[in-house]
Parts: sequence; structure tokens; C-alpha cells
Amino acid sequence: MTTILHLTESQKWQQAKKFESYRCSTLETEGFIHCSLASQVIKSANAFFHNQHDLVLLFIDSAKTPEF
Repeated sequence: MTTILHLTESQKWQQAKKFESYRCSTLETEGFIHCSLASQVIKSANAFFHNQHDLVLLFIDSAKTPEF
């Protein structure tokens, strides 16, 4: 199993849980949701979420994701 990570705002994650669906803006604009490996997540956080608070780190089990 490989764990991949996705960083998002807490409010967006709470909304996703309420509607049982998560859609990141990059899914619409780029066709995918940006994720990181554990070794990459700090660099990604600093680059895209610098000085932001109330973030959540989602852990995604790659063995449970569908293959296309």
C-alpha cells in the first residue's frame, strides 16, 4: 500500500463530508486533484498554503482507489 496525501482547507473537507463528495478546483481546471507523497508534502504545503491556517491533511490509501 502506498499512502498519498492531499492538503485542503478544513471548511472544504467538512463540506465534502456533508455532501459525501469531494471536488477540488484543480479537478475542474486541470482534470485531477493534486496529491503528494509523504516526502513531498512539506514542500507542497509551503508552496501552495503558506501562512494559511485551519488545514487538514487527507491520507489516501492507493490500494482503495479505482484504476482507470
